[in-house]
Amino acid sequence: MSDENGQWLRGDILGLLTADALNVGALAILVSCNTAVELSNKFTHGERTKIGSPYVIAEF
Repeated sequence: MSDENGQWLRGDILGLLTADALNVGALAILVSCNTAVELSNKFTHGERTKIGSPYVIAEF
C-alpha cells in the first residue's frame, strides 16, 4: 500500500493506521516496530514483545 504520492507504507505504519481506524484500544507490537505507536498517544495500552508470533499471541 502507498500514500497519495506513491510512497510505500511500512507494515508497522500501516498497522498503526489500521488499528486507529478500527478504534483499537490496546496493541501487542514487536520490538522491531518504530516508536510511532507510543508517540501517537492513540492507544490505552501498547506492549512490546519479542519477535515471533508465539510472543505476540501470549501478550494478547
